Amino acid sequence: MSRYKPVDLERNAQAYKNSQIQRRLERNIRNAKREGQLAEAAKNYPAAQTAKESVKRAQAEMRGFIRQTGRTRRPSRELIHT
Repeated sequence: MSRYKPVDLERNAQAYKNSQIQRRLERNIRNAKREGQLAEAAKNYPAAQTAKESVKRAQAEMRGFIRQTGRTRRPSRELIHT
């Protein structure tokens, strides 16, 4: 009895592509959060407000992507470590 199960190459390629898109979206969220923290630390409140809007926009894009692809969202990858 063979244990080898061939992998569907197209499905595998699509899964890889989706994982890379998800990583990009996670980076965008982290970057927006970082910008917000820097702006607040510098007491630049208009820039901090803009950064908060950027975070919300990036998270909405992530939610849409997750809904569309059925992937699992990993909130721990969206955290910034200070």
